[in-house]
Amino acid sequence: MAATTFRNTSTADSRGELALLSREFPAWHIWISRGGRWWATRRGNAELNREHDDRWSMTVDADTSAELRESVRMQEIMR
Repeated sequence: MAATTFRNTSTADSRGELALLSREFPAWHIWISRGGRWWATRRGNAELNREHDDRWSMTVDADTSAELRESVRMQEIMR
């Protein structure tokens, strides 16, 4: 029988990092999927003007918390 490996997202480190990100970016809802990917979506309604940056996203995802932090920071600049 083949072994199946899943990312362990229930570790204390992941929960701690999730809490840090949530405090750092209160305008975003941040979570870790069952598959171990990190996700963030903007809270509330977001209206764009005609000059918005084409890279602007309502939701972003990443492989790691560090990558998600960088993605959200970049999105914050694009407001």
